[in-house]
Amino acid sequence: MSDHGFQGSSTTALHLNAALAEAGLLAWRSDATSARPASASALRELALRVLPARLQERAFRFAGGAPAARLESAGRYAAIDWSRTLAVADEVDYAPGVRLRGARARRRGDGRPRRPTTSARARVIECLEALTDPATGARLVARVVPREDAVHGPFARFAADLVVEPAVVDGYRVACLRTEGPGVAAIARIDPRAGFGAKGRGMDGVHRAHGIFACAGPTIRAAGEIAGAGVADVLPTLLAAVALPVPDGLDGIARADVLTISPRTDAAASPAPPVESRWYARSSARAIERRMRALGYLE
Repeated sequence: MSDHGFQGSSTTALHLNAALAEAGLLAWRSDATSARPASASALRELALRVLPARLQERAFRFAGGAPAARLESAGRYAAIDWSRTLAVADEVDYAPGVRLRGARARRRGDGRPRRPTTSARARVIECLEALTDPATGARLVARVVPREDAVHGPFARFAADLVVEPAVVDGYRVACLRTEGPGVAAIARIDPRAGFGAKGRGMDGVHRAHGIFACAGPTIRAAGEIAGAGVADVLPTLLAAVALPVPDGLDGIARADVLTISPRTDAAASPAPPVESRWYARSSARAIERRMRALGYLE
């Protein structure tokens, strides 16, 4: 089971922050150019390419990670005039989203964050969903979804206020590229030479929302496309496939549509007691970080 799918990238790309700027939702600093963000990004890429993994880890953790965070911020946000900006996009191709400025800073009397105003959300949604290919008229953004309708759970508050779903055009998903500063067009064509390359230097593929659920065995039947399966369905389906009872209270369900035998439920077969939520030990956290960095999920 994978938590996301994969498909080819379109030769059309979006610069979401450039689109927000054109709509008056984001403002660039009067002295801004793309030089400083580009220089910061180049320095970061050089460090990732030249420094060994252990030195990268030390550099990342130096002074509590503050220098690395400033370098990343300089590459992404140095050109933005925050005093005149309403919305900023996380221009991450695998999970593009928009954060509404001030949505987390404003607090209610009980300390809970205020929701962004309906008008602010509506303006951003209207702006992005109206983006079309000037040559073909095809929509480039399938939809923009409020956070509470897209993600759930204890860490949902860290997600963007609006989740952007790029459109699929002729079988290829529209890509999202970083806007280095003013003067960048909202809609761009990807150079064919960028079709291959490392993360951040090529567009050889993109994530898609629907993942891959594959299984085989004597109690598994050919089911074709499986609608609505999720990661939480793996455990109960495995239990049912080997004729073990599926405990009550699991998050997922046994996928009867892929089984040749009927799942058995047993209220007495209770799942393991919940594990107390806690942070990883520092050594474990470092090991996980190294693995995530090697896979390209951390930069």
